[in-house]
Amino acid sequence: MDKYENIRKFYQILTTDKIEQMSGGKIKRMPPEAAMGLIANWRHETGDKWLKKLDIVELDGGAGRGLSQSTGPRRVAYNAAAAQAKAAGIDLNSVEFQMQFFVDEYTGKYDHLVGGRSLIGYSKVLENMPRSGTTEQYARYFSNQYFRPGTPHMPRRLELTKDLKGNMGTPLTFEQQTTNTLNNRYPDLMMDVDVNQEPRKRQMTKTENRNPFTDLFIKSLENITNPPSLKISK
Repeated sequence: MDKYENIRKFYQILTTDKIEQMSGGKIKRMPPEAAMGLIANWRHETGDKWLKKLDIVELDGGAGRGLSQSTGPRRVAYNAAAAQAKAAGIDLNSVEFQMQFFVDEYTGKYDHLVGGRSLIGYSKVLENMPRSGTTEQYARYFSNQYFRPGTPHMPRRLELTKDLKGNMGTPLTFEQQTTNTLNNRYPDLMMDVDVNQEPRKRQMTKTENRNPFTDLFIKSLENITNPPSLKISK
């Protein structure tokens, strides 16, 4: 079992164009050190070092909830988003839901729930983020500017940065992310991989029940990984 699976998912979103796609370009991709500093804070806030249990309610008093332990008006927004997602059958502990709320809250989607007052976007914490720094420096920055806890417990937050750099890997390209998504959602399209040969498409026999959309997805994947050359007429 990969303990860092969810952590890597957060890291991949934060450090690639995925975060820009999710936010309509309003949130720019982060330097690796910044992403790890933010993730270290999330590890502390949730109390889950591996970021598996994300829809968590604060143990002390029950005020905070979710990845960033939203309280007060931000908790109102989180509760609304969680109720809507749950009704749609979305897993509240999923990286996808938690990151979408992070993006939507920052970009003002839920401001109307508190009379139009900006919940967190007003802080410009992402826009004003230092251009460079260490993971520890970014961890301090996000604690002070984004989370703003009553008692920071800074040594604990900094301790949670130490194992990240060696376990994040290289950010995936868009093509790799797309391939992984297709492989996870449509396992019948998985590629047979021989360690001594190039990957090859799975061969279906006549006895198999072939999904009518299989050819479409295979063709889409081929276009992504091997885009056709453009012919320009003179």
